[in-house]
Amino acid sequence: MVRPERHRTCARVLPVSAAGDVLLVRWWDAARQQGSWGPLGGTVEAGESLRGAARRELHEETGMVVREEDLLGSVGRQEIDYVWEGRRLVQDQTFFAVAVPGGATDVGMTTKAAWWSPEALEADGGAADDHLPTLMRVAVSVARGAVPRVTARVMPVDEAGRVLLLRRPRPGDPGREMWGSIGGEVAAGETLTAAALRELAEETGIAARPQDLTGVVHRGAHRHERDGVVHHRHSTVYALPVGAAGSVVVSLAGLQPDEVGNVRGAAWWSPEDMARAGAGTHDDLPEIMTTAVAAVAARGRSEQDRGET
Repeated sequence: MVRPERHRTCARVLPVSAAGDVLLVRWWDAARQQGSWGPLGGTVEAGESLRGAARRELHEETGMVVREEDLLGSVGRQEIDYVWEGRRLVQDQTFFAVAVPGGATDVGMTTKAAWWSPEALEADGGAADDHLPTLMRVAVSVARGAVPRVTARVMPVDEAGRVLLLRRPRPGDPGREMWGSIGGEVAAGETLTAAALRELAEETGIAARPQDLTGVVHRGAHRHERDGVVHHRHSTVYALPVGAAGSVVVSLAGLQPDEVGNVRGAAWWSPEDMARAGAGTHDDLPEIMTTAVAAVAARGRSEQDRGET
């Protein structure tokens, strides 16, 4: 029997060397009886800020002394849900980057650790989380001057397997338009799910509850340049089953002032039609849409099976 859940807020740090490697610590996975590589950091203590906790954890685990303003980001967010010793645990993790100008020789570890490039860690297969190399790439980019942005996004899926997308102007070329998912930046103090649901209501007028979401269907990062400034966005995407598209009323009336004119319309797209049109914000949009459609279908089957038992 699984006991009630326990929530933990965690601050993680990804130190980046001049060579573009990231310092990781060796974790022991008791369930799988094997080690894996994960980020530095730990639980935010009572009265601490996220940056304060990140700074303290970095010093405790590496001996490095940095100022809170040296911590860059956040460069990513993750909500991890797992069972440990019979209890369901939910971790809300915020990731920061910090540049280490002197490189690896200037860091004295109090625990087993090593410097890894994102590519080497992917090839090794030893990451504690499959998404860690993506977070590492964002950290390296931000340590080299990119502007970080953490977003939460929602893909409403109708009973025909289509996804509701928004039409926006292309950055740097407002005369051309593109289609992308609903969502935006996570505000300070917001959880990822709260931000996703707030953005959904603001951009479409659709109200939903956290339990209506299927869970995370995609985590990813995209890098782009606008007005000479490099931006690196880390996104978490959820799916939302909505039934028949005809029963969904979409309204742009709740758009924030800075979004008015930036969201120009909404429409239902199948992943196949989007792949053929090539009109998405990113090349992987049809693939993410396909994953969202599959997640909604899987939930429907699960609920049907429970109803029959």
